Amino acid sequence: MKQRKYWLGLLIVPVGLLIWVILYYNQLTFKGKIGLVPLGQIPSGQVHWLKKEIEDFYHFSVTLLPRQPLPEPAFYRPRNRYKADLLLEYLQGIKPAGEDKIIALVQKDISVKTDTHEDWGIMGLAWLGGSCCVVSTFRLDKDHPAKAKFNERLAKVALHEVGHTLGLEHCSQSIYCLMNDARGVYPDD
Repeated sequence: MKQRKYWLGLLIVPVGLLIWVILYYNQLTFKGKIGLVPLGQIPSGQVHWLKKEIEDFYHFSVTLLPRQPLPEPAFYRPRNRYKADLLLEYLQGIKPAGEDKIIALVQKDISVKTDTHEDWGIMGLAWLGGSCCVVSTFRLDKDHPAKAKFNERLAKVALHEVGHTLGLEHCSQSIYCLMNDARGVYPDD
């Protein structure tokens, strides 16, 4: 038993050091460059507006990338929407080498599989500490809010998802925290 604890202890130190090196390296290599790509049909005004919001909030350089089609393999036919995790994989493959992160803006509905739901609709998804995120306007526009309210919702969701790519987790201290988990409710309601 003591010998097993000894070997476990020897393993923990290098693994911890490796994690630290990876996180430190990511900080050194991040230059504050984000690519914003519209997937499918989305009004160009929304794309340009979101570019400015990300630049103003995070002070990053945001490059508008050419519009791309929504990838057919991500389409979930039974619910007529796209699997967000598959969209992230697609984004990873099209991210330009000069960009640190890539955010996609889509008008179609997106979803993920959860512990309790095979297909749970969401507003956005990102890999924590990763390089990709996706935001859908579909749920933000369901009750046809005024343009200012829609834009506020879009900004909150997009900035939240970019925050995840920067390593920020959900916060539970305040409902007003940008990183608060929306849990299917508009971020302003």
